[in-house]
Amino acid sequence: MNNCQIIYKDIKKMYLRIKDNTIVITCPKHTSKRTIENFIRSNQDWIQKRMNEKPFTVNHSVIQILNEPYTINFIEDSKVMLVGNKIYTPNNQKSFDHFLKTYVSPYFQDRFYEISEALQIYDLNLKLAFYKSKWGSCTPTKKQICLNLNLAYAPLECIDAIIYHELSHLYVLNHSQAFYDVLLKWCPNYKEIVKQLKYIKPCKLGESK
Repeated sequence: MNNCQIIYKDIKKMYLRIKDNTIVITCPKHTSKRTIENFIRSNQDWIQKRMNEKPFTVNHSVIQILNEPYTINFIEDSKVMLVGNKIYTPNNQKSFDHFLKTYVSPYFQDRFYEISEALQIYDLNLKLAFYKSKWGSCTPTKKQICLNLNLAYAPLECIDAIIYHELSHLYVLNHSQAFYDVLLKWCPNYKEIVKQLKYIKPCKLGESK
């Protein structure tokens, strides 16, 4: 069982997680090696999926935020600081995400309202948050647009493209040809632009508290 850490505790059930590319098994005391091996084997698909996820950001990594390069520097302090193009941060996802939201929100807001006003669409509500499975969403009845803050790691044209996408849903809710007629009128290169989203690399830190 390579890359596997076994932790024995006074518990009744066995638990599995992945930490720093290592399989961590927490199991009841006196659990046999064969039982642990069978448990790992039964969860092999999940383990493989997690192992193939994007690796953690390491110290001194260079990441892109709003088309600018920034160097990550881990510190013991709980506060994230920006000095030039260097970000000093604890190795903690929650702290870093709070910093990122504060730092990039003004750009998202300015760009969103610039585009919507240029299209003569007014009285909209904008929500910014981190999402796992969507770049944005639109609720026409509330005139609310949601944008994924992970777009901050993408080229700026991708942010614009997703804004156009969600604004188009104010007119056509589904993804029919009528929807793309609206979207491509506003953003002719939309399909080529959003292909880049497959390659963005959000900052993924090793701890989350």
